[in-house]
Amino acid sequence: TTYPAINVDPDAADEPDVLPVKGTRPRIDHNPADPRHGTASGYQNNQCRCRRCTDANTDAVRQARQAREAKRGR
Repeated sequence: TTYPAINVDPDAADEPDVLPVKGTRPRIDHNPADPRHGTASGYQNNQCRCRRCTDANTDAVRQARQAREAKRGR
C-alpha cells in the first residue's frame, strides 16, 4: 500500500528515522507519509522498529507503567 505524501516535509523521504532496523521485517512501508509510523501500534502490531515507532512505543509503555503505579499508590 502506498500512502500519499500529505503535509510531509519534501525531504522526509530521506529521513533516517523511518528506515528499517537491520534484520527486521515490518508489516508497514518505510514511507514517512504512512500514518502508522510514530505509533505504538506500528511497533507492537506491525513490527516496525523505526525510530518513530520505537519512541512511540517507549512512551506508551512508560505511561502504562506510571498509570499502574499510580493505581497502586506509589
